[in-house]
Amino acid sequence: MKVCSRYKLLVSVFLFVCATLAWYVSRLSFDVHNLGVTRTSAAVERERVDSRHKHFTIPQDVEVNEARTPPTYFQHTIWRNKLVSLHQDVRLVPSTPPKGFVLPDKDCVPLPRSPTAGVVICVHPTELDMYVSGALKNGVLWEEHLVLMMKRYLETDPDLILVDLGSNIGQYSLFAAAMGHRVLAVEMMPRNVQHLQTALQISGLGSKVTIVNNALYSDHRSLKVQFLEGNIGGTRVNDSHTSKIHLNQSSVQTICLDDLTPILAGSKAYVKMDIENTEHQALQCATIFFSEVDIQVVQMEWLDREIQASEQILDFMDAYGYIISKDPNLHEPVHKTSIPKDIFFIKKPPTF
Repeated sequence: MKVCSRYKLLVSVFLFVCATLAWYVSRLSFDVHNLGVTRTSAAVERERVDSRHKHFTIPQDVEVNEARTPPTYFQHTIWRNKLVSLHQDVRLVPSTPPKGFVLPDKDCVPLPRSPTAGVVICVHPTELDMYVSGALKNGVLWEEHLVLMMKRYLETDPDLILVDLGSNIGQYSLFAAAMGHRVLAVEMMPRNVQHLQTALQISGLGSKVTIVNNALYSDHRSLKVQFLEGNIGGTRVNDSHTSKIHLNQSSVQTICLDDLTPILAGSKAYVKMDIENTEHQALQCATIFFSEVDIQVVQMEWLDREIQASEQILDFMDAYGYIISKDPNLHEPVHKTSIPKDIFFIKKPPTF
């Protein structure tokens, strides 16, 4: 009897141990499985986000101060009565200056040929900006013929938004806002942003303009910029074209055109793009932007471009159904071998 009892006890202990081990093994398997699912979901999410921000090879001669950061949408803002999520690097700033701020060397003059009275533009000292500010101080609209072409196009549709990429002190932005159009102004230099903010406040147009204080490039990073002596409007990110013609340097945070899509998705836009020969870089992460925004015209300065950069721009615009014209309001064909100083990319006519 004692042997049987001991045998039964040993069997019970053995069965208990086996049951316990089986429970632990099942829990371990469950946890590993769940960990695998979590890791897979995270990987899929990273792949989804990265696919919306395809990065391309950056030329080795571009000075890089910080490593590329992965696109992460977590910044939220209200735009046109809707909540939008933006990349953490997008610097949305108020359209008017902070309370108590006074623009150093404040010099605000009437905006020449303004569509409405009382609109001013704040200019730099002529010794710092001989071209744009110099013209405006003399009562002359800088690039007047281009501004008036834009004006004629904007007049065709009150819902068109001006996307002013490289807004400088805001001549195009102020002009479009004075017409009653909404504007998204992107400018990398804080000094220029302060000039635009002050002009918008004085002119009472702050509600019409959204300002983003970033440079546009092919990905996210901190890059040096270079100021050209006597030509603040020619300030540009540091690349091989500008390495020997700078006055001093500073750093700016770059973003992608795709990062602006949440603000503009579904809108009709006229794009003025003047970012000093880095347009080909900016277009390398603009696929979502051109897919989800109804961009009807892209105005672009075409000076001193290398053949490879020119081909990249032309190929991109052709892929999205644009042709080159001398005027945004009608199709004046331009041959690729004889592109003038300023051009407009317009949508191909249906019968083209």
